[in-house]
Amino acid sequence: MLTKNTRCDNITTMTENNIKTLAMALKQKNRLAGELVRQQQILQRENARRNDSTSKVDRDKVWSNILDISDELGYIKGKITTANIGIYPKLERMAELKSRIAFVQSLPKREGEEITSVGYNQEKLTYTWNSCITQEICDALVVAIQDQINELQDSIDLYNGQTTIK
Repeated sequence: MLTKNTRCDNITTMTENNIKTLAMALKQKNRLAGELVRQQQILQRENARRNDSTSKVDRDKVWSNILDISDELGYIKGKITTANIGIYPKLERMAELKSRIAFVQSLPKREGEEITSVGYNQEKLTYTWNSCITQEICDALVVAIQDQINELQDSIDLYNGQTTIK
């Protein structure tokens, strides 16, 4: 089994030789995150075995893979964070806009009359509902906000493709 320092040294060399741009680093980060989840699921399933049940999986190897992938993922995330400094305000703005869309879409949007029967005699009461942000307004807001997000994303994609990892 590799020691932590040996793994980190191998990862540093692998990553520096293969990853040239921020876009490539982001793609590699996503691949590593997916593989880490897959390896963790295998160990979760295979970790504990009774003595009469043998595993066809080399659990020590899976654990070693998890450590290697996790170390590489942490290394790449650090490089991405450093490289993202130039676009961090755009990333934060985009995150806020996405939160705004989620909030506006979650608002109750009730309109019109509601007739309710109340009491023993079933007296009918009529209420009128109105929403500050109606469904039509919500739909228009989402389109406008999504346009802003798309502009930011285009700018971020350009930055990611042109920015080298150091």
